[in-house]
Amino acid sequence: MSGFSIRLTHKVMAIGVAGLAGLLAFGAIYQTGSWSQDTSRVVAIEGRALSTLNQRISIEMLEARRAEKDFMLRRDESYLKHHAGLSAAIDRDLEKLKSMAGSGGLSSISEKVDIIRRGFANYVKNFASLAQAEIKLGLNEKLGLSGSLRAAVHEVESKLKDVDDARLTSSMLMLRRHEKDFMLRRDAKYVDELKKTAAEFSRLLAGASIEASVKADIAKKLEKYQTDFAAWAAGVAV
Repeated sequence: MSGFSIRLTHKVMAIGVAGLAGLLAFGAIYQTGSWSQDTSRVVAIEGRALSTLNQRISIEMLEARRAEKDFMLRRDESYLKHHAGLSAAIDRDLEKLKSMAGSGGLSSISEKVDIIRRGFANYVKNFASLAQAEIKLGLNEKLGLSGSLRAAVHEVESKLKDVDDARLTSSMLMLRRHEKDFMLRRDAKYVDELKKTAAEFSRLLAGASIEASVKADIAKKLEKYQTDFAAWAAGVAV
């Protein structure tokens, strides 16, 4: 079940590749600018303009990475809007950088900018996928699949308080333990453990000295809890 987090985390790290390519391009631009100052004042001015734009893109990329981290840490969608704005600005500036380099006859730099742009586009795409997956799971315990799961389990627990059966309560606690273990460790074995414990809970419920209508209600609520947990687990694994 950890595959989703690992794969997207690695994909989001694509900005590192784009950044590395960027450093190479930035170095080339700096060298070109220095050389140009010895050959032509006009070309030197162009070199400085490239360098200035270059520095702006570098700062924008760092700010985009910070917005990414802020979203993951604070779980606030406002950082997604900030990230989107920065990403659009970076793409525009990269296009401008490529155009300036092409106009100046610096084809090697133009090619490097293309590498940066493709890498950054992949980063933006993968971060968007990661963000949407997190939103679907729930940015807090009251939202998304997390909110639905929380409501479902509270309904079961509330009903169990009314029947006051120690064995059922103990079994429910074990279900919650497997649930929390999976959320913390993202290990598929806890999904299997939860299924086994749910089956045991159902067996205990069938043999409990409880009114048939109450049993049916608890069984229905347990089914809803299992369905919501399966959806949460599947959301992590996509």
